[in-house]
Amino acid sequence: MVGRVSLWLLLVCFVALVAVPQAFSRSQAKQLLVDKDKAQCPKAAFTSIQAAVTAASPGDTIKVCPDQYNESVSVTKPSLTLVGPTTVNPGQCSTVTAADPTRDAIVTGAGSYSFSLLNNNITISGFVAQGSVDGIDTSAAFSGYRITNNIAQNDVNWGMNLNSGGANQSRVDHNCMRLNGPGTNFLADGLASEGGNLTNALIDHNATYRNPGAGIDLSGAGARAYVTISNNSSVEDGHAINVDNSIGSSIDHNAAQNSVGSGIFIGGSNNGLGITNNTVTGGGSQGIRFDQANFIPVFPGANVGLNVSGNVVTGVAGSGIFADANAPNLTYSLVSNNSLSGNGFSGIQLGTMNDNNRVTNNGADKNGANGIYAAGAVGNTFANNHMSLNVQFDARDDNRPANTWTANQCITDSPPGTICGN
Repeated sequence: MVGRVSLWLLLVCFVALVAVPQAFSRSQAKQLLVDKDKAQCPKAAFTSIQAAVTAASPGDTIKVCPDQYNESVSVTKPSLTLVGPTTVNPGQCSTVTAADPTRDAIVTGAGSYSFSLLNNNITISGFVAQGSVDGIDTSAAFSGYRITNNIAQNDVNWGMNLNSGGANQSRVDHNCMRLNGPGTNFLADGLASEGGNLTNALIDHNATYRNPGAGIDLSGAGARAYVTISNNSSVEDGHAINVDNSIGSSIDHNAAQNSVGSGIFIGGSNNGLGITNNTVTGGGSQGIRFDQANFIPVFPGANVGLNVSGNVVTGVAGSGIFADANAPNLTYSLVSNNSLSGNGFSGIQLGTMNDNNRVTNNGADKNGANGIYAAGAVGNTFANNHMSLNVQFDARDDNRPANTWTANQCITDSPPGTICGN
């Protein structure tokens, strides 16, 4: 009995010794304070953000007081949290006011970026990143980023360039990204994913305004996997959202208003992409456009197994949903329960090679050309759609015998008498 008690005591002591370093490590996480001129925070130990990052240990928090910091901050340690004083209301992103160094931590990169995040589980919040080549950069070699409550504006290329590995989910939320690409850079984006892969990421509740390329642009070199783009708003961007070369990703519950080009612009090589419950209002081109040829680089693979459902597109200059001809931009996919009205051309148009889709339960009314137009596509099934008061035809099929039309509600059709009422 004594031997058993002694063994038990030894075991308890061993467990306690193992636990002590872990508790000690947690208790050692500290806060470092930065103020360039020590006006707002006279007790600050650092006058530059980079100096605080260099001195920090993993798990530390760096609090940055208001001022203008003319530096490029490289964060190479894991699990650091950088917190500035700026509070962002994404709903006011299109109301532009100048950043105030007495209230904001403004980081104007002295080099190619304001922030470069180069380790795992880094959080950055409450900053204005402006006037750099890129505002905030991340790396596909790491994951677990959290970028929240920041303003990225007036940067040459991108407000943010988001790449991430998939070990831990990265999240970008509640940021304002606006007016990037000042001058002549018409390819500049609010948020881009360039030069690397993006895996296991959530991009939600951000606002973008007047970025000449796109508000959110997940195209370019690299692949996208299991990325969710949700509840973002775009006002007067070149395009609201671009995506290509993706797998298992989704674009849902976003709002695009008055895009210069298309609201949602999809390139090639997307598999299983969901485009659901988005609202596109106004715009100079198409509402939801599938056209791989207009992306750099071009990913020529077919878009397969897409779910394009529950979207509302009104008042765009072109078509509500438009799959361009001469490439498999949309195939073996579902287009369902969308509302497409008052657009300049057709409600839905499927060009040549956009084959073998199911187009069901859509409403396509009062469009400037056709309600639903099969412009050379074959093997598609059009069922239970409602089309009325369209200027040319409610339903039109340039290759009628090669598609199936069933139980559609419409009045005018081409070829006449072959679609409506059948």
